[in-house]
Amino acid sequence: MCILRGIPCLLQRLRFLEVLECSLEVLEINAPNISRFRLMDFNVQLSFGKSRKMKNLMLNNSCGISYAIDNLPSCAPKVETLTIHSSYEIINAPVTSSKFRHLKILIIYLLGLHSHRDYDYLSLVSLFDASPLLERFVLFVSPVQSKYDWFEGDLSSLRQMSEHRHHNLKNVKISGFCPQKSMVELARHILENATSLECLTLDTTPTSYRCSGDILARKCPPLETAYIRDAYKSILAVRTYIEGKVNSTVKLNLLGPCSRCYAL
Repeated sequence: MCILRGIPCLLQRLRFLEVLECSLEVLEINAPNISRFRLMDFNVQLSFGKSRKMKNLMLNNSCGISYAIDNLPSCAPKVETLTIHSSYEIINAPVTSSKFRHLKILIIYLLGLHSHRDYDYLSLVSLFDASPLLERFVLFVSPVQSKYDWFEGDLSSLRQMSEHRHHNLKNVKISGFCPQKSMVELARHILENATSLECLTLDTTPTSYRCSGDILARKCPPLETAYIRDAYKSILAVRTYIEGKVNSTVKLNLLGPCSRCYAL
């Protein structure tokens, strides 16, 4: 167990803490004004002690979604922005009775070579349910994670969770969108049940940034031809299974490969 203590006047000034690759079992932080924390080792039990202003949390390791659901509501109840980098998820997002009562921004990166091919993206609705004030949700899926089975079935086979309403969710972006069945179900669920939704962005390319279109500016990051072809297929899937769910109050941004940087 490690307890972060020190000269009281110095702890009062501490605002940001980053913990990298530690071997601790328990980490207790007693810095009352710390508001941002980054952890890169989930084999640790967190306790923020007197740190009641923790509003920005960044987690980076495998099984990050499950770890966050199981541990953070109790140890960081006032977090407002949560960013999760997960290299692998063993199970789908579990249902929880705990609440992130102040969470407004949730950003999830599913990365790595060992991502679970059959991950149920619709299970992420449990995080929406646990975050009644959630306003913005961003999901980034890496190219390897996008090795999926195409959904080309009857719309009646898609699952619905109409009893789950998300009254404050306004802005959603899914980068690396692909027509895996559960990802299609997640997008449709958001359109059907996020009653305050203003904008849904579906980026069919797994890129972290785009060029500005200026010939002198930096280009989009390189993509293999197979990913470019899949992106065009994903656009067709959005128009077939999702576009019809968009009502007049919601702006749908459907992004495909950049015509300036990518040519088949």
